Amino acid sequence: MAHVLSVHDLSLAFPGVQALSGVDAEFRTGEVHAVVGANGAGKSTLMKVLSGVYAHHTGEIRLDGRPVRIARPADARELGIDIVYQEVDTALVPSLSVAENIALDWLTHGAGSRSPWVSWRAVHALAKRALSTLGVEIDVRRPVHSLTLAEKQLVLIARSIVEKRRFLILDEPTAALSRQETKELFRVIRELVRRDQLGVLFISHRIPELYEIGDRITIMRDGQVVASTRMQEIAPDAIVQAMLGKALSPSRMPRGTKPTSAQAPHVEIRNLTDRFGKFHDVSLYAHRGEVVGIAGLVGAGKTELCRAMIGARPIARGTMAVGGQAVALRSPSEAIRKGIALIPEERRKEGLWIEESVAHNLTIAALDALSVFGVVRPREVERQSDRMAKTLSIKTPHVGQRVAFLSGGNQQKVVIGKWLMRGADVYLFDEPTKGVDVGAKQEILQLIRRLADEGHVILYATSEFSELLQVADRIYVLYAGNVVKEMSTAEATEASLLYHATGGV
Repeated sequence: MAHVLSVHDLSLAFPGVQALSGVDAEFRTGEVHAVVGANGAGKSTLMKVLSGVYAHHTGEIRLDGRPVRIARPADARELGIDIVYQEVDTALVPSLSVAENIALDWLTHGAGSRSPWVSWRAVHALAKRALSTLGVEIDVRRPVHSLTLAEKQLVLIARSIVEKRRFLILDEPTAALSRQETKELFRVIRELVRRDQLGVLFISHRIPELYEIGDRITIMRDGQVVASTRMQEIAPDAIVQAMLGKALSPSRMPRGTKPTSAQAPHVEIRNLTDRFGKFHDVSLYAHRGEVVGIAGLVGAGKTELCRAMIGARPIARGTMAVGGQAVALRSPSEAIRKGIALIPEERRKEGLWIEESVAHNLTIAALDALSVFGVVRPREVERQSDRMAKTLSIKTPHVGQRVAFLSGGNQQKVVIGKWLMRGADVYLFDEPTKGVDVGAKQEILQLIRRLADEGHVILYATSEFSELLQVADRIYVLYAGNVVKEMSTAEATEASLLYHATGGV
């Protein structure tokens, strides 16, 4: 018999923010239930309520019609509810083995905790059975830090199997996966739903994926449920309109004055080769006023190339010139002095002080301009932060709010605003719309286009090819660390970009 997890009239507020307002929703075992919404819609907050992270809510949670209290994650696990966050490393112990991570709950709270002795044979056998159930082969003795992101997600899912969970929440599980890794994850999900009658709550901003894996969908906006139906009964355009409260029609963005071929490139790299073999003999150039796309799938070398261009990754050979002058960057601080800024793919790890305020994050790179004789002027920090927050439409009750409480899209705007405040000249964007909803995505693309039209140089690395077709002037395609194609956006299509990004010649 199917189990039913439901919430009734659920509301939750943070200082200055009503995160959830009268939410009613129902989830069943034996199906994949997609939960979608724009950044800040409340979907992640709802999932954190169900997984025991937030307990200060009003309203009721029921399991099979019986009211339950979930005051902490342990309560959720006892009820058979588990969550796999997008930042999987927060739930894993990198220095421990695959087997130890899979058996972690079993060892600390389950049957394995009843003995004063640890049977490593039993731990390894338990982990192997769980992975075998998923149809996955991973050496259970490997340390978790050596795994790929996709393998780490499977380890967390295997942990849930060991404890026989009824409901598994997956928060943006495919955001950083390749297409093949996504297919493998979907295979595992379908098998668990079919064989074990697991209920999967699936959060994603990638609407086409929902039709691949979802049975039902719940759409949230402004902390409320605005629609709930079966996947086959709603069209993609209707999902977007329900998420945003309006129709959205992305189109190619208007360009400013194009650079002429007679102009010298402002940024040029020649035969750049990574010391660790992630990219080889990469040559490209970019003029002022251009958005130059770097298209590639996961693992193509985009991130490594961007990091090398700010001195955060050693190169074996090759040259880089900015403004006609050769530069040999040995650290990101040297890149900053040259006016080069990176908006990294992992914004929470590398782009933000997540527990600090919006004001702190926006001004941290420009404190010299906000100080007198080395003493920071707090009022000027607040004034300039307010100005930037308004310029970028950052949704926050005030600039003293901790960045951790902002949605993904607003966090990304803070990362960009930090470098706008500093006044960078060359911007490297690495997957800037990862984990960002369609509305915030358009705002970020418009901002990028505006920066180019103001005369900045933009290098835009992404696996979202449709975005490049909207915003880029020229596109280089990376495959296995090599530039395999250069083309103008006018001659490019998603199909042609995918063809070259998968090794077609």
